[in-house]
Amino acid sequence: MHQKTSLELVLPRAIIREVASCISPRNGTEILNLALTAKCFYIHVSPVLYHDIEIRSLDRATILIQHLLNHPDVARLVHSLVLRPSYLQKASKQLLEGEQELAFLLKQLAPNLPQLRKFVWDGLEVPESDIWAALRAGCPLLKEIGMNLGPPHAGGENLPLALWGMLIFRCPRLRSLTLGGGGATSCSRRKLNVSPIISGCWPKLETLSFGYGCASGIGDTKSLMKQLFNMFIDKHRNSLKHLSYHKFDDHTYGNGHQAYHKMALVSLGDDALSMLNAIQRDRLQSLTLTSRSCSSNDLKFIKEALLSLPKLKIFGIWVDLSSIETHAEKEENKQGVYDQLREMYESCPNRLEDLKLMLSTNQKETINWRDIYLILRRKNTSFLPFAGRCQLKHFEVWNDVKFGSDRIAKEAALRIALDEVHLGLDSAAGRDHNHNHNSHVNLNAPLLEKIVFVRWTNPELCISQHLSYQVRRQYIDRSNNAREHFGLVPLNKLAPLSAISNNFQEFDMLPRAFGRLAPVLKFARKAKSWVWSQTTSVTPEVVVNIKAEERVVKDGQSHPKRYEIQLAPVSSIHERMVLHGESLRFDDYVVTGGHKRLKKAGSGRMWGVLNSNESARRK
Repeated sequence: MHQKTSLELVLPRAIIREVASCISPRNGTEILNLALTAKCFYIHVSPVLYHDIEIRSLDRATILIQHLLNHPDVARLVHSLVLRPSYLQKASKQLLEGEQELAFLLKQLAPNLPQLRKFVWDGLEVPESDIWAALRAGCPLLKEIGMNLGPPHAGGENLPLALWGMLIFRCPRLRSLTLGGGGATSCSRRKLNVSPIISGCWPKLETLSFGYGCASGIGDTKSLMKQLFNMFIDKHRNSLKHLSYHKFDDHTYGNGHQAYHKMALVSLGDDALSMLNAIQRDRLQSLTLTSRSCSSNDLKFIKEALLSLPKLKIFGIWVDLSSIETHAEKEENKQGVYDQLREMYESCPNRLEDLKLMLSTNQKETINWRDIYLILRRKNTSFLPFAGRCQLKHFEVWNDVKFGSDRIAKEAALRIALDEVHLGLDSAAGRDHNHNHNSHVNLNAPLLEKIVFVRWTNPELCISQHLSYQVRRQYIDRSNNAREHFGLVPLNKLAPLSAISNNFQEFDMLPRAFGRLAPVLKFARKAKSWVWSQTTSVTPEVVVNIKAEERVVKDGQSHPKRYEIQLAPVSSIHERMVLHGESLRFDDYVVTGGHKRLKKAGSGRMWGVLNSNESARRK
């Protein structure tokens, strides 16, 4: 008879799965760490671990599919499968052959995916037609399909007839359809011939997203194209909740939006600016304006529209700053850019969770990355409660100019993550107010989870840098006055990152160059508490963990760099310090490398690095 382990006796299966379900699906590493805690944990956490899978590498995708082929019981746990085998890679014969082999393995795997509900293929080429028949036969619950487009075609890409046949005649309960564009797959400028979609009738269709489209072969007049597509939209107006597509070319599409009148859309994307006056604004939760650039003249209308969207949670926009920056090198013009973007952000409701900015210009540069945190400083919000002040969780910025260096991008991310609320903020927000370094930390974006910087080339939409920073905060319970007085905080209250907690080493927190002005914080090997050598020189009321993944594309290859940083605020230090004989303000520098483990946030508060493994971990 099987004997239960102590963990199984103490923690019921339902409790373990409940804990796993509380971890964000984006944070797969934490779910994996939980699964590897014990064998019984792995058994119970596996349904959560394999529920949603996204792979951004050909090698990893091949290993995954082979693993699922060898373990059909695990394959039956997969509900969502997103494969990006050529992510940030330049097309090559080797990659194309690898994608074909991966598609062949996927065809064999299809019968073992009975729970699959979402499938996205984002590769260099569209898979062969027989893979769609295999998915339809082996995945009866499949409701959401995403795919990129194949090679460019002047008259529009004709997708496989087997795909259209499956969608139109064999998917009567289709709920979501995403083809190309900026939906489930990466950005693309390729055209898609969507004429077959007009024949479709899906009473339960809720999501429709596709990229640049044309409708060749169904008529020769502009009015006919417009009429047929609007009839298709009107036929699904009662079920559609999420609509996103780029504007058709001038020969196949007009600007009449009568079909969208009073539609209760939850999400509207791409060519959405002209539809805002037609739909019910009070229902809209997601608005994406990234199919074309918006000039400074458009921003006034956009700001007014944002004020009438009380439920908006996701907002993305492409802004062309050329007209604002007539002389980009002048600081007053740069300040005008910050003001324009900040005012647009202020027009969004406080419940906004996801903000994406795509910036372009024909000038020398758009904005200084070190000062981008100024955009997120809202006026008159300090009186609001903690969660009501700002609920932003995801902040993404695309820029079509050079970052300068990875160090500058990292510094920009730290400034955003550590910036604090400022009272009496005026339009000239470039100057930081002084903080009492002993005061409680009052973060400007207290719920922020992820910061993404992307360097892209417009109009080719070629990505050369993708820098991602995952943010996690741990608030310390300081109710134990005795421990606070002696400068001791239990290790379990700090809960350092598991990835670095097993490699504790004794190190000096502050550089020796600060001399007697800087008390030394030490961490003893295998100690059970953090110990300050002097009274509360570091006050970790909040510990901020930054998990970075920086991808740089060189010679068509993606080179990832991953590292983690753990920071806490430094207190009881004078505003000026002597460093190598020079007097420096906190506002003027960032010290990195070696033992100089200090980061300067935009708030004027000093932050010390509790731990870091930033030694160029490359995979």
